[in-house]
Amino acid sequence: MTNPNIPYTVSELKHLLETKVLEIEFTKKNGETRTMKCTHIAEKCAPTKTEGTGRTIPHDLIVVTDLNKNEWRSFNFDQITAVTEVAE
Repeated sequence: MTNPNIPYTVSELKHLLETKVLEIEFTKKNGETRTMKCTHIAEKCAPTKTEGTGRTIPHDLIVVTDLNKNEWRSFNFDQITAVTEVAE
């Protein structure tokens, strides 16, 4: 799956999030634009609260830790409007 707003596929973006901190701008379901500093680097991720629900996560759903809130967040790949790598 591709998104014309960014130069990554879903798989490439998920892999990048495992090694980098990114600032991602996306459109929320209610139409608002949100910018989030996020990652999926294990050492930086928020603790999990449960063992899991057993549900399958859709391939185009991006699950990350919001580093400003230290909480898990998710958004749809096709709603991303910009991706910027954050220098640490």
